[in-house]
Amino acid sequence: MKKFLILLLVIAQISVVSGASLTVNFLGFQENESVQVKIYDEGFKEVYNDTLTDGVLTLNNLKEGLTYHIVSQYKGVLYGKTVVLNNSETIEIQLYEPTDDASLIISPFHHILIKPAGDLFEVIEVISLENTGDKAFKGELKIKLPDGFVQVKSPEIPGIVEQDGVRFDYSLPPEQPGRLVLIYYLPVLTFEKVMDFDTSTMSILIENGENILLDYSNLQPEGTVTFNNKQYYALYQTNGSKGDVVTVTFKSFGTPPQDTPPLGEGEKSGKYFSTTVAWIGTGVILVLIFFVGYINYQSRMPSLEKLEAQKESLLAVLEELEKDYEDGKLDEEEYARLKAKYKKEAMKVMARLDRLKEKQGDHEEDYDEEEE
Repeated sequence: MKKFLILLLVIAQISVVSGASLTVNFLGFQENESVQVKIYDEGFKEVYNDTLTDGVLTLNNLKEGLTYHIVSQYKGVLYGKTVVLNNSETIEIQLYEPTDDASLIISPFHHILIKPAGDLFEVIEVISLENTGDKAFKGELKIKLPDGFVQVKSPEIPGIVEQDGVRFDYSLPPEQPGRLVLIYYLPVLTFEKVMDFDTSTMSILIENGENILLDYSNLQPEGTVTFNNKQYYALYQTNGSKGDVVTVTFKSFGTPPQDTPPLGEGEKSGKYFSTTVAWIGTGVILVLIFFVGYINYQSRMPSLEKLEAQKESLLAVLEELEKDYEDGKLDEEEYARLKAKYKKEAMKVMARLDRLKEKQGDHEEDYDEEEE
């Protein structure tokens, strides 16, 4: 018995030693300040929550091969970082002084989906954000919505609904991507959108567009796109300026799709969607929203269906990249950069998918044994 206990102690010590470690160095950390740090595993289970006063954090006995999400707050600004832990990792997070100068914020891509919903149009806006300054933005951002909007939701970040749009208390450091998502309905046949930021590319997808689209202004046509057995008419604008107005006019509201949710559902019944990149037609890089299915956006745990959809979207992106490179629509440098980026994302998704399948397989084996 004594030898057995000693063996258990040795095994326990080996397990502790073999655990992975993570060190986070916060650069720009000032004396007499503090940074609040939370760390989550890939299932978004909290593994650390504390306040640092020296700018350095080291965690031991973490699981090698897992993805960890680091969320920190310094002087009211949120910072995010994701790391795949391979043995021992050391990462750096640059901290910045805050400013409320909203002119630092631009939008690399602004995606809009418009679809019939009974006697209304459902509109979903996904606005990517970038801080072009050398300070962290911390202040208010106002997103103006078309006249007549109703039933507005902001599923990712809470906002204050006002008469002409939604106001957000927002923070965004340099070199960290940001995003705002808005879902609302329009009871009118004209969609008039004022651009809230200088925008590199605005894309608009209209479900069943050729049957209901009447006219548009300050936009270029990109043709018809088919995805998930549905047709969308694509419009885009490049190098738009803050204050520019784009307009889309419709003939009618059309027939509501079968999966349209009834109006008046609670805020908890939202939709989850992801974006991928497609290059179509003229060679202009057009970012389109590919909706991979309606999933409760409050569920943060990964699912096989969600990861499979993400994998298929990323593989489709890589195929489209290859085709457009061969057709001469992308130069070699841009092609190599984009291919490396999306191949890396696809590999991460497939690795998570394999681990999740293994876990579910273990559960099924346990269940079979119990049944026997």
